[in-house]
Amino acid sequence: MSGGCSRQEDYPDAPITVVVPWGVGGGTDRVARQMARFLEVELKVPVNVVNATGGRGVTGHSRGLRARPDGYTLTMMTLELNMLHWQDLTDISWREGTPLMSVNEDAAAVFIRADSPWRRPQDVLAAIEASPGRLTASGTASGGAWHLATSVWLDAAGRDPADVKWIPMGSSAAAMQELLSGGLDFVCCSLPEARTLLESKQVRCLGVMSAGRAPGFEDVPTLKEQGYDCSFIGWRGFAVPSGTPADRVDRLVAAMERIVTGETKIEGTGFPQYLESQGFNARWRKTDDFARFLEENDASFGRIYQRSSMVQDSGGRVGPWAFPGLLATALVGLSICLAIGHARASRHLSKVPLTCDGDTAGQRTAGPSQAAIVNVLAVTGCVVAFLAFAETAGFVVVAGASLLTTLLILGNRVATSVAATVLVVPAIYHIFAHVLSVPLPRGWMGW
Repeated sequence: MSGGCSRQEDYPDAPITVVVPWGVGGGTDRVARQMARFLEVELKVPVNVVNATGGRGVTGHSRGLRARPDGYTLTMMTLELNMLHWQDLTDISWREGTPLMSVNEDAAAVFIRADSPWRRPQDVLAAIEASPGRLTASGTASGGAWHLATSVWLDAAGRDPADVKWIPMGSSAAAMQELLSGGLDFVCCSLPEARTLLESKQVRCLGVMSAGRAPGFEDVPTLKEQGYDCSFIGWRGFAVPSGTPADRVDRLVAAMERIVTGETKIEGTGFPQYLESQGFNARWRKTDDFARFLEENDASFGRIYQRSSMVQDSGGRVGPWAFPGLLATALVGLSICLAIGHARASRHLSKVPLTCDGDTAGQRTAGPSQAAIVNVLAVTGCVVAFLAFAETAGFVVVAGASLLTTLLILGNRVATSVAATVLVVPAIYHIFAHVLSVPLPRGWMGW
């Protein structure tokens, strides 16, 4: 008992997970993994980075910000978080979490292969005008930050963003490789993400979407210099789920502040020096300042997505509850149909004479037995119990109890029910946690 009471004071005393919504090798992944190295030095526990990709960033952001609020799951939030709900892809926003620290801000830029005949942004725009829909581009998922940046540039240039075919990619690194192989005409991402290919002269940058030239890339002109008044800055920062104890939030913020200011070092090098060496902007914002920035950034995206030229980037009428809604509607409709059919059958059977073993003739009656009603209510109760207690007690415990109870209620043998529960529940947990990288609730026992 005394050991349990000291857990709060000993935080952290277990590995910490950093959830990254984007693929391995991209700028977000690189910054997150470097921060994880420094956090291990500060917190004295392993810090593991998990790439939870998919859903244009919905998967990773949801997994991180809706995790158990115990301080052991951090989310590397990116610009897309303030775009997703405006696209009707999810109801999640930055308010789902407690902002800790932003660690990086970089402007979008346009890249082409070094052997491309295009020399200026005007050349790309002329090719788009000549053959609408023929050119392909990428840099992130469809509707992601760099996709929106491309739309902002094309809109500022008087071109319809829909005239460029966007190819979804899990990361800017994957997009750059596709560009080199000839599968894309141009890529939009940040300058640091393309630094290696720029230095090796495999790609060229036509312009950066910022008010001034980027530090470390002074030879790259801005698009504004070339006549296109557009700016698009991508940001990255960390948060924990809302409800995380305040003392643990303070512990994480203090550690991150020592890291972003360069106080914490690994082999004589600080986090800011790493960012600068890779061409990343080392701008950081602490908790309250970061929260104000997120609120303003979110509002700005609301204004952007209200513009007609940005409608094609939106998820439209198909939101995150589309499939569950259709499924629920289908189940309700099926239940109504079964109820109507059962009522008709009951009326019909009630009119059929029933001859008993004796001399008395009666009427046949039909309807659900009391046992059947009890069974339905019991199974429904198991489902409700799972929804209510899975997060607290853990998936394995609650799902196992619910499945075993349901199987027994439905008349299965005890041995068969126990065997099915022991085999099925851990298998489902393993598939989600290790194959799909979507961990189910572990609960207070860590199961």
